[in-house]
Amino acid sequence: MDRHTPQSAAHLLTSCLLWAFALLLITAGSARAFISPYLGGFTGSYTLQLYSKSGAVYTRAIVEGDNGQPQFVVYDKSGTELEFIHEKYGDYADAKVVSGDYYRSWLERLETLRGTYPELEVVPAGSYPGSYTTVDGQAISAPSPDEETLTLLLRPEDQRYEADGSDLVLLEMPIDANETPFSSSRSILLGSEGQILYQTVHNIGFRVAYYGTGEDYDGGGQRLHDDTVYGPLVGAPLELGFASSGGRAVTDGEGKYAMHYTLPACPGFTFTYSTPVYLTLQYRRFNPHGSGNLPYTLWRPGYDFCNGLGIYNPTTAAIVASIATPIKYYSDFPVDLMVLSGKARIAGPDGSAIPLGQVTRFDGSRATLEREASTTYDFDGDGQFDTTVLGRLTEDAERNDLFQQAVEGETPEVQGVWLSSRGSGPTFDAEGQTEDLPDLTRLPDWSADFDDRALLSELSIEDFRDTDLYVFRESTGQLLIERRGLRESEIDGSLVGVNEGEQHFFYTLRIFGADGGQLRIVNAPNTDEEFAQFQRAEGIVDPDLHARNADHLRPGEPVRVMAINRASGYVGEVTTTLKSADD
Repeated sequence: MDRHTPQSAAHLLTSCLLWAFALLLITAGSARAFISPYLGGFTGSYTLQLYSKSGAVYTRAIVEGDNGQPQFVVYDKSGTELEFIHEKYGDYADAKVVSGDYYRSWLERLETLRGTYPELEVVPAGSYPGSYTTVDGQAISAPSPDEETLTLLLRPEDQRYEADGSDLVLLEMPIDANETPFSSSRSILLGSEGQILYQTVHNIGFRVAYYGTGEDYDGGGQRLHDDTVYGPLVGAPLELGFASSGGRAVTDGEGKYAMHYTLPACPGFTFTYSTPVYLTLQYRRFNPHGSGNLPYTLWRPGYDFCNGLGIYNPTTAAIVASIATPIKYYSDFPVDLMVLSGKARIAGPDGSAIPLGQVTRFDGSRATLEREASTTYDFDGDGQFDTTVLGRLTEDAERNDLFQQAVEGETPEVQGVWLSSRGSGPTFDAEGQTEDLPDLTRLPDWSADFDDRALLSELSIEDFRDTDLYVFRESTGQLLIERRGLRESEIDGSLVGVNEGEQHFFYTLRIFGADGGQLRIVNAPNTDEEFAQFQRAEGIVDPDLHARNADHLRPGEPVRVMAINRASGYVGEVTTTLKSADD
């Protein structure tokens, strides 16, 4: 083992101090630092290296056609596009997608009503309203149909009694009753007049992609420089996961970013640095107890190589300088996530929210009913209403049978019926009596009460939380998401709950696609089983959507959200259209 003299040891210490000083200069950000040949005999040079990363942050978005409109296409169960149908333009401008089961259910209701009313009238919305009269010749004021109604089923002519039209319409249908889809059709494209434009055993949706150029719109593989980013996320902050100079960026109007940074020097050796990029997004939620934002953090692993071998001699320095910087692929962040948020309340008949309290109560009050005579009897079947009068059967002093007409405030015993086929009705004297006895008598009818009864008057907090949420896909009728109860934080990142002060409940449901969660920092679902567990944890109940290669929800799709309060039986629903994250 060599031994150093005190003098040589002092020289070595000085060299180390100078070497440390050189390292300090290099690490501090010197663009080019030359190592003195007196430091251990190094004769080369070291150049501080500058690094960079670039990429884009985007989500799936609708790919517009030549006319700037969405394009209807067919998808199979794996989410693969099978066929182009038509751009949402021209005859397809107002087209919409419904499920085959939905369409056929309306036709089944039509046949059910025909069984009860064989002579019912089927009227297209374009021919309604017409000239309608009651059975006794009065003009009927026809009620206005809903905006989406395409076919109306009207009561038979001989059963129209109310001039206000309250009994005229049996059913309004949002389909053309003359169109019949195939029994196997799963998804149907309807025109503005209800005509079937296209039907398939698969699913119909809009063409969507992350990026593409021309006809290359599938977004698969590696994004190229000339590709158009369809769903850019603008203003998204990114940060390098390494202590460095620089290493921060924000996406521009095209969702793209570029960051430049330096790393610690490596004079005399080589080193590979782990330089991941982190993206933190915020999405809104309906939660009165927080900021209203939820973070969604993703990361993209990356590496940078440092070569400091040029310090040894000029020849090595020249070789290092001549080595081309390796081509870096884009560090892109595909964000395959849509968020469904909303709030709802349980309302009474007047539209006001049901008060929340300690117990659940129902209004047990009943209507004040009165005895009345029906004016629509036709017992002899001659097409004319029979005459009916409230009163009682009695006799006079001479023991003659009479019919006594009831006066106001009196409780009638019967309603007398005089058949129209025998002529005019009875004539009463000044005391309201007649010897013209009715052809038959009936018990008096009760006045009609069509108001809702036994409605909620107060709802306990616990019963309010016993509300289930369901999300259905309109194009196929699939049940996608099921949430049992409104307990907060049951699902990772998705919040539901009750705001007692404002008497409503709120929900935030995350809907992931095929790439959902892959770049998460923790618990990223990388395997098929992990992705299936990930989807189940998010409340996705359809097993077909537990696989990555599946027909996942896309931007532009309508979904139906239904809420059922189990304690009261109250049901509410709303239809909304999913949008890409950049909308």
